Amino acid sequence: APDAILQLGDRFVSQKLYDWIASKRPKVHCQVSNHPLRRDPIHSITHRIVSELPSFITSLTRALPGRPHSEWLKAWKELNHLVETGTAAYFKMHPALTEPALFHHLKEAVPPSFGIYFGNSLSIRNADAFFAPKNPVGPLFGNRGLSGIDGNIATIAGLASGIGKGIVGVIGDLTFLHDLNSLPLIRDLPVKLVVINNNGGDIFSFLPIMSHSEVFKPFFLTPHNSDLKHAGKLFGIPYDQVETYEMLDDCLSQDRGGIIEVKTRHGESLDIHRDLLSNLKVIQSHVTELTTG
Repeated sequence: APDAILQLGDRFVSQKLYDWIASKRPKVHCQVSNHPLRRDPIHSITHRIVSELPSFITSLTRALPGRPHSEWLKAWKELNHLVETGTAAYFKMHPALTEPALFHHLKEAVPPSFGIYFGNSLSIRNADAFFAPKNPVGPLFGNRGLSGIDGNIATIAGLASGIGKGIVGVIGDLTFLHDLNSLPLIRDLPVKLVVINNNGGDIFSFLPIMSHSEVFKPFFLTPHNSDLKHAGKLFGIPYDQVETYEMLDDCLSQDRGGIIEVKTRHGESLDIHRDLLSNLKVIQSHVTELTTG
């Protein structure tokens, strides 16, 4: 277990990481952020530093002594390498353009001059799990919004206009439908809007409510059965539906914006998350040894 945690920024995406921190309760959990507002959902933070992160990192590196040999750091680096190679091998053995595979592929497919926006719900969670670029990428953005899936297209339009460069926005189908009236905002901007269409709120498949079929489909999954290509036609925005990595790469490399739809199967993400974890049992044993030592 760690003696201390240094947290850069506000909230984490991963609930499992919060659960792990809560179970360990280190004596020191120091959070560094650029504002004085409290962001501590599990009440574990013991110290707070208000600073811009680049300034803090610069000051910290100047104050620290040399880098000592650390078996702990070495173990985490080895573990990270095992996870990366194991995940890459899994998607190589399963070459279909699934939802998790898309995020794993995007780390190399997005033009380096473009910013990237991840929508909420399942999109940002799959990004957290599978988007791990080895080379520098453009700025990364997200926007929690009021309830998660509102106003994402408008946010992407504002980002593209504000930073003066292209944006690849990756959102789900319900997020897309919730903000259709913002589509005219991206019509003349360098925005490539990747819409993952699993016909509903597939994130709820990860929750126990899925076993209650009488309420799950009408109140949580909420399938819409809509043909998204008509939205592009309505607002005069180029539309493509892709089924392979090659088709996706071709759309991302074109010198224009547009809507790129990727149709996936309901429940697919859950199945792949489970299957991938079962293929990484050796890594899980390393995790147990590392985090309980």
